[in-house]
Amino acid sequence: MDQKLKADIEASYRFLKEYEENLNRNSYGDWEARFHSETERLVDKLTGQLRVESFENFRGNPVFVADRPNARFRSFHSTDPLYRFLLREVLYRIHGDRRGHVQEMLDVFNTVAEMGFLDLLKKYPSPQVGNPLNWNHQGHSLTNRYVRHIFNLGMFKKYLEKQLPTDYVHLDLGSAYGPFSGVLKMDNPNGHHVLVDLPGQLLMAHYYLASLFPNARIADFATVGKAGKIDAAFIKQYDFVLLPTTLYDRLSGGIDLVSNFASLSEMGREWFEQYIRSEPFKKAPFLFTMNRYDAYPTYSNDITILDYPLQDYQKIFMRTCPFVKQYYAGFLYFFKKTVRYPSEFFLFIGKRK
Repeated sequence: MDQKLKADIEASYRFLKEYEENLNRNSYGDWEARFHSETERLVDKLTGQLRVESFENFRGNPVFVADRPNARFRSFHSTDPLYRFLLREVLYRIHGDRRGHVQEMLDVFNTVAEMGFLDLLKKYPSPQVGNPLNWNHQGHSLTNRYVRHIFNLGMFKKYLEKQLPTDYVHLDLGSAYGPFSGVLKMDNPNGHHVLVDLPGQLLMAHYYLASLFPNARIADFATVGKAGKIDAAFIKQYDFVLLPTTLYDRLSGGIDLVSNFASLSEMGREWFEQYIRSEPFKKAPFLFTMNRYDAYPTYSNDITILDYPLQDYQKIFMRTCPFVKQYYAGFLYFFKKTVRYPSEFFLFIGKRK
């Protein structure tokens, strides 16, 4: 990791931690009174120094967000080329559960091919940032999570791109480390992206996006925290604005497109309601989302498709998502079986009426 980037992320982390501690909150996102174990994999809680190796390998040895296939075997991980070769050519070919991971990825790949989006995957192969166990298939480099966002990019280009200004402002709720904002930025350097997630996720987003786009203007926690409000004028000074959940109320508007993939149906109802009733969400002219028809029984928040304000939009596209219908579970080590998810996902693109 570049030393300047390391120093920038550490300074950003210290600002938000001190800011939150001064508010004496009992709970604030993934920090809480006790340091979250996943965040501790990224930052030493005593010194505030980054664990550089964890950042450099956060996709191959997943932190927060799982990806498949990955380079972790039980708790062991290595970047050694021989180790990775053996994973791909031995474990992922004979182990039932691991073969299932590959099949899940190929289900998405096949959908991307059917939709005619493979040219995007060819143009934007899965980056090496985060040391993923990229899988080579039919001349394409991919992981499960990455190829999903190539699908999302294809849908964006097919149904939304021509309806948005070139310098559009995109709000991604539950952005994780920013893979969707990343592919949008690769395709259109003029767009502006506001990423909202828990602070630990955004530390990784800072690393990922700064590594992909070394000249990008990134508003970190300190920049956002010191701003009076986050509006269109502020956002358009930057390529990426990293907005932790606890500072979401600083966002006043100026959004052209809201996106969310899966996480609205996974969060508690309090946060779900806070997001969909917020002014930035209600004023944005376009919505692009993929979520469960029914969060139960995977989640106990009682959120269903009926809770989304889809009636406020003119439908541009709506279907059941063609992938994420099943997963593949291993059994007796060498075998795998197909298991249906309790609820499928709806895919919706709409324009606010």
